Amino acid sequence: MDRLSQVFLRILLVSLLIAPLLLAACGASETPGLPSPQPTATPGQSPGETPDESPVETPDVTPGSTPSDAPAETPTTTAEPSPTPEPSGQRVEGGTLGAIWNLTALRTGKHPDRFRLVLEMEEARTTVPYYTATLTDEATEPFPGERDPAWGSVRIDLVVSDLYAYDYPLGDRLPIEVEDDPVATAVTMLPLFDDALLGFSIWLASPAAFEVHELTDPVRLVVDVPHP
Repeated sequence: MDRLSQVFLRILLVSLLIAPLLLAACGASETPGLPSPQPTATPGQSPGETPDESPVETPDVTPGSTPSDAPAETPTTTAEPSPTPEPSGQRVEGGTLGAIWNLTALRTGKHPDRFRLVLEMEEARTTVPYYTATLTDEATEPFPGERDPAWGSVRIDLVVSDLYAYDYPLGDRLPIEVEDDPVATAVTMLPLFDDALLGFSIWLASPAAFEVHELTDPVRLVVDVPHP
């Protein structure tokens, strides 16, 4: 065999030895039957594109809460004017039970903005006797006694418990007719059938709101009827 034939034979042998190694290296790079991984596309983004913005963060909001930048609504209310009370529509009570009280004075007064009735007691205490004051009229509760039609039909009945007037002759002082007052027309006794109760009536030209004040030193019950 000449030298050229020997060279060719060596090249062929080397090629046969290298071929299996190349085939093994190529098979390790890819697994047969599986596609090559592709980047995941964001909705609205073409495959292969790289997002150029970071995801937008949503602020934490507790369910039921109002975001800090949302104006909070405050309900608005409109004050309604207080209506004129209807007969039998107002009743006030107060004071305490369990003591004996003696009436020493009954006074009425006309003021620029109200009519006032004052009952003063002899006892030096920190409370007034138990009382009720009720706005009523002849249609719902007829007056249990005589009355002058000029007084009207609406009245405030003041009933005081455990109050006595043994040394204060109420029969000589009542009734009191009130003149030139836009609300009150008269003050009279309210006949009651209970010796432990003493009652008075303030007659009115029309239904009106009233106030009861409890005062001490000396002890007094004051009924105010504001003018309209």
